[in-house]
Amino acid sequence: MLTVSDRMASMLTSNRTEHRFAVLFTVELTNGTIYRWTDHNEIVNDGTNNFTPVSGVNASAREMQDGLQTNDVEIMGYISSSGVTAEEIRAGLWQNAEITEKVVDWRYPWIGNFGERKYFVTDVSWTDYSWKANIEGVSRKLRRKIGDTMGRMCRWDLGSTECGLTLASFTDSSSVTTASSDYPRKRLRASGLSAGHADGYYEYGRIEFTSGNNDGLVGEIHKWTQSTGELIFRLPMPYDIELGDTFDIYPGCGKLPEYCKGVDGSKGRPWANNIAEYGGFFSIPGINKMIQYPDSK
Repeated sequence: MLTVSDRMASMLTSNRTEHRFAVLFTVELTNGTIYRWTDHNEIVNDGTNNFTPVSGVNASAREMQDGLQTNDVEIMGYISSSGVTAEEIRAGLWQNAEITEKVVDWRYPWIGNFGERKYFVTDVSWTDYSWKANIEGVSRKLRRKIGDTMGRMCRWDLGSTECGLTLASFTDSSSVTTASSDYPRKRLRASGLSAGHADGYYEYGRIEFTSGNNDGLVGEIHKWTQSTGELIFRLPMPYDIELGDTFDIYPGCGKLPEYCKGVDGSKGRPWANNIAEYGGFFSIPGINKMIQYPDSK
């Protein structure tokens, strides 16, 4: 059952036939940043905070449901410097962001709300000019993954409990000695990493910046060249990488036995042979075996 305040219930049951509805949105990103928006054309104060009008944002139709039924909504809007920015989305700050939605009477917003719902952002996509987010209600937390997908590639994440390896034991720290002018968010050079690490050593690995514009953000390594100390990322970082930025980095796992064998494998990873914890089934029959038909002979 939906609950409203006593004063709001009195308003709903009064002889008034006109209600001036406005929706208030409170958005909290994963870094703690809070946005307060409203679909009304003027600033609305609920007695505690101001909610700023936001233009160009549309939400799909939804209804308030009781019980454990999901309240899923799709929201679309425009990229803008005063609202949702591409840098925030690329940094992953909107993933799992918490959104609280309240419906109030915009003339008397401080007396309570007609209903309140809470959502979590599950997926965000964007272009140069617009963004789209899929959000789900709190009942999504009751959904539990049961079972695993079996395949030839390892299903564990490097450093997880199932994997058994400790990332700290082969993590390196360095700083940017040359920032790329052509690709300031996707390439850098760190001469301090070049000693002893062959080409490809950091591929599939992760880099976490500990200072600079991207402080606290993580990227994935696509290519490492020992002779030049150059790192190329699989995707651009949200912000420009600058000279002197510090970071931690560790080599990655390609999810194949050659990587899991560590120093004994052809990929030359720094950990000891960990094939006993390999989470894949490299002898499992492939699709060709599944669709093979009997020999006519």
